[in-house]
Amino acid sequence: MKKPYRYPVLIHEYQRLVGEYQRLVHEYQRLVGEYQRLVHEYQRLVGEYQRLVNGVQRLIHEYQRLVGEYKRLIHEYKRLINGVQRVCYAFALTHPAISNTA
Repeated sequence: MKKPYRYPVLIHEYQRLVGEYQRLVHEYQRLVGEYQRLVHEYQRLVGEYQRLVNGVQRLIHEYQRLVGEYKRLIHEYKRLINGVQRVCYAFALTHPAISNTA
């Protein structure tokens, strides 16, 4: 014969376990929400990092363009200086007062 006085204890234990299960489900849902928030933040940071990398690449490209422009200007400046020197030398050769003192 079963002891009837054990049923209230079992019911109480069952209710306690259901409450614990519900608490664990709630904690799990909270952790899932936190995980999703962290994934969202990670994706935001990856996007920000990518924007920064793109910005640095643009700066490098612009720097390289400016270096090329600078080199071109130096070449042009040297060419102009050489032209001025040739004109001055030709003028000195053809001008009697300058060519005698040279």
